[in-house]
Amino acid sequence: MDTFEKTLLTLGLYKKEIFEEGTANLVYRYGPSFVVREKKTNDVDLPFQTNATEKEAYSIIGNLNIVPEVLFLDDNGNKIERFIQGRYFEKGNKEDLAKIASALKRLHFLPIAKDTTAFKPLERLAHYKNAAKESIDLGLEEGIITKATPVLTKGAYCLCHNDLWRGNILINEEKAYLIDLEFASASNPLFDLASFIEENSLDEEDTLSFLTSYFGRLPHKEELDETNALINFHHLLWYYWANARFNETKNPIFKEIAKEKEAGLLSIKEKEV
Repeated sequence: MDTFEKTLLTLGLYKKEIFEEGTANLVYRYGPSFVVREKKTNDVDLPFQTNATEKEAYSIIGNLNIVPEVLFLDDNGNKIERFIQGRYFEKGNKEDLAKIASALKRLHFLPIAKDTTAFKPLERLAHYKNAAKESIDLGLEEGIITKATPVLTKGAYCLCHNDLWRGNILINEEKAYLIDLEFASASNPLFDLASFIEENSLDEEDTLSFLTSYFGRLPHKEELDETNALINFHHLLWYYWANARFNETKNPIFKEIAKEKEAGLLSIKEKEV
């Protein structure tokens, strides 16, 4: 019996009351108080997404109280955390957007060491594209990368979540909680803002409300331009990632994600015409 199984028994966690199979891992609900993740590895993310990186992120966050309390996290990525009662955020709900902005701002203001593991978005893009065996309009791709690179490579790095789709955020009456730090690592804070906007297809009104809550003022034109450049980069990055994961798993959900990202890329092209 390994340490993970012993910890489950020590906590009295015998029965899986709710089972959910995600795209990356197996997630179980044990009773009213615990969520258990059994880690599934994949070759697409393996060069960048290590279990040590996730443990590093949790150690940096400490007692910030914007993530569920982690009771166990082993070197294989198996995790036991306390269940958080909450709901997914609602589009158009300014209070929800403000709570999420507040959680991200607290995360981004944490001090990190210079050697904190970096997200490496440009290296990821090249790796995902190679594994995707798909390609889009090369002119469009080049334009997206050209505009995003100066933002991605500029200073002021901080700890970012980097994967802010709806399922990784929980809202309760008091605050927003960030779920799953598998992709968390050092990046430009605008990368997180763009991740939340792009992953959840925020409209212009919600985007402005979210950014205003984050900055505590209306965003400057440069901030808007840089965020938009990263939103387009997210379309591209996760388009290739989803196709690569489909090639690896043949799970149709990845093709659905790829089509959503492709629609975002086509919208960029339409705006340029």
